Amino acid sequence: MEIYTNSSWQKLCTSQWDEADLNLTCMAMGYYNNGVYANDTWYAERGNASKKSDYHNCTTPTTCQKSLAKKHQFCKVPVRLNGANMEYGGRVEVFYKGKWTKICRNGWDLDDVKVICRQLGFEEALAKFIGSDLKDEGIPFAMSNVSCNGDEPELASCTRIDGKVNIPPQCLSDGKGSQALCQPKNKKLLKKEEIYFDIGSSETLQCSVNNETSYARWAIAGEKLKNKTENSTSQRIRIKETGELFIDKVQLSDAGLYECYRLEYVRYYIVYINVPPKVNISGASSLIVEGNSVNLTCEIVVGRPEPEITWLKNNTLQKKGWSLLFPKIKKSDSGQYTCRAKNEAGNDTKDVNLSVKVPPRIKLEFKNVNIELHSAFRTKCYWSGDPEVHVNWTKDGVLLSTSNTMVIRRAIFKDKGYYECTAQNDYGKANTSFWIDVTATAGEEGRKCLMREIELGKLIGENNQPNIVKFMGCVTTQRGIPYDGWSEGRVVAEVTKGYQLPKPDHVDKKLHDMMKRCWNFNPDFRPPFENLRQRMDKYIHEETYEELLNLGAYDKKKYSRVEDLGVEDAGPSEEVAKKAAAKRLGKWSSDRR
Repeated sequence: MEIYTNSSWQKLCTSQWDEADLNLTCMAMGYYNNGVYANDTWYAERGNASKKSDYHNCTTPTTCQKSLAKKHQFCKVPVRLNGANMEYGGRVEVFYKGKWTKICRNGWDLDDVKVICRQLGFEEALAKFIGSDLKDEGIPFAMSNVSCNGDEPELASCTRIDGKVNIPPQCLSDGKGSQALCQPKNKKLLKKEEIYFDIGSSETLQCSVNNETSYARWAIAGEKLKNKTENSTSQRIRIKETGELFIDKVQLSDAGLYECYRLEYVRYYIVYINVPPKVNISGASSLIVEGNSVNLTCEIVVGRPEPEITWLKNNTLQKKGWSLLFPKIKKSDSGQYTCRAKNEAGNDTKDVNLSVKVPPRIKLEFKNVNIELHSAFRTKCYWSGDPEVHVNWTKDGVLLSTSNTMVIRRAIFKDKGYYECTAQNDYGKANTSFWIDVTATAGEEGRKCLMREIELGKLIGENNQPNIVKFMGCVTTQRGIPYDGWSEGRVVAEVTKGYQLPKPDHVDKKLHDMMKRCWNFNPDFRPPFENLRQRMDKYIHEETYEELLNLGAYDKKKYSRVEDLGVEDAGPSEEVAKKAAAKRLGKWSSDRR
């Protein structure tokens, strides 16, 4: 015995239960363990059970565990055959929650009929169908998906689904319950035969009961027909002079059980009418949103024998069976679905188009973002959505953009803040947010370098050659020495002789050109120191320093810091230097002219 609690089925400790407790359990499931039949009605004896309602605590788990595997709960499921003029055939009904109810025909077969006949005391099961005109009297469904092996002692032992809420739509639309035909207790069966007739045809059923045809009688679904002397040739169904049963222009209502009998002997014909199928599709809503559960059902309006149902999508086979279930439907499931029904009499198809709508889906994989100064950043707000999705990007609560993709082309410190995107269409809304932080890069270190050198320039404050050389050397090499082993004195001496420092890899050509102008041999053509400082300051405010100085490419090993080696490495003497300078100046003056 199990009970559904906390979203799962749990075993009950029943080792101390008595008969009253067991009866109460069966009552909770809609059945009664004790009762009697009277005038085809089941009366439950509930006197004892209604007086007792005990609650047991399982305080000895070991005892319970030992008894759980041995003790089983059985509830009787009363059954009867009803709706026909015979005690051995009719609609199968079960007594459920105080009322007689029907069983859905889905999956019903002869093995199920065997169990019903056995439970009712009949020796043999003959057929699962006796007629289409059984009296219904508004009886509801309360059981479906019955699946017996055929050897169970009663219906209670068969796999099934109980309850009105679990009835498949096909049964509710059809309205017909399961049927059964059992071997009568007081008759001897000579033969049983299943035959199929087409609508509109004329058919004859032969009857031979121990070669006494003329004395045989006929009954349809338990209702006796008049003998041949009372027949009229105008009757559509009549007994011929020779004892055969003639059916003129077969109709759908002619399906059912035909009995040819004499004395204790009987012969059965189970007649099925071949009817081309006609189907409808249910479960296809006009609004289907991705992620919803959708169950398409192919409902058989008419069709005998029972048609085989096949589902296709865009003319491609999907599966066989009444229903097509999508537990969580996807956009890719959109398309044309066809229910195809086929039997010996013909076929029919019904189409339905599924259009799956998709609410916005956001898949941002971050919450906080660090981006480098002057770097680019882009991200999408949503990745899927149908129909059209409307987007709002905000920064610190202020509308930023209505485009799906948010782009920062060149990050500055003002881009730091709280970003949120909202995506919405007619079928849903989604949003997400994250924080962007802007961090300094090697270019920012270049800015700091320029600012340090500007401050140095303010302290130097002179326009003489050594300071210009020192200033630009510091700017371009981060106060390092351009070549290993060269002192500042040697650098000045080499510049005096016309040497110019090659462009370092981390310095932009614009800054290198400025450096070369500062090292012009003629002081008159060198930029004033204040102008030089102002130019550097402008670069900082225009934020072009990253282009001028890329310290990410700075070669620290090459531009190593060394102490000034002094005058011994200062190069030529002052007199030699002046002569060389005068010579170059003369050449420069000549070139200028």
